[in-house]
Amino acid sequence: MNKKIKKTLLFTLSLLLLFLVTPVTAQEATDSSSSILDEDKKIENMKRYLQNAADNPNVKKILGELSQQKRGFIGQVERVTKENLTLTNSKGTEIISFSDQVTLLKANKEISIDDVAVDDWLVVMGLIIDDTFTPKRILVSSTTLRPQNHIVILGTIIDQTNSELTLLSRQNEEISFDLNKKTQYQDHDGVVSKGSEFIEDLQVLVVGYENDEGKVASVIRTLVPLETLQNNE
Repeated sequence: MNKKIKKTLLFTLSLLLLFLVTPVTAQEATDSSSSILDEDKKIENMKRYLQNAADNPNVKKILGELSQQKRGFIGQVERVTKENLTLTNSKGTEIISFSDQVTLLKANKEISIDDVAVDDWLVVMGLIIDDTFTPKRILVSSTTLRPQNHIVILGTIIDQTNSELTLLSRQNEEISFDLNKKTQYQDHDGVVSKGSEFIEDLQVLVVGYENDEGKVASVIRTLVPLETLQNNE
């Protein structure tokens, strides 16, 4: 094969390769350009959507509420002035600024700050705005709102009246419980029973709570079936 023929063949092959490659490259360029344009359109549409959403009054309101952290706590009044309420609780002392924008309620009725007394209990609700707590609503109670201390005691009945039950605990300590209309007597399996069936020397489990006035029995349950005791009589 002479040089002239070789050159002719190389030229022909070059044209063929150029013909095959060029359309593909052009197509890829077109697809890439189209893809970029589509992405730009999506970004622009998203920008317009966000801008419209930000200008929507309802969206502005929701975003404003999300930026405000709600807070509520309980405390006992230590000091009262026209401008401030000083409270104490398990976390220490806290001074609450008072204004006409704060609603005071007692027994579901609106009251004034003059009706708030030392030793009253308050449930304070409000918002934290720019790291500052702003009270909005305060519930006032003359009775304690301190959480009740729940107690569970095993013992033997040594005395009982309509209003009080006295036990001798497993530690040989006499413990008295107040009884009320909500006090429930139960057999060993939880079936409600009559208080008259609970007699002296009966071993019981007492579940109740303790407040400032003493211990109150919520449930008094026997440790053995009442039927067994009745059969032994």
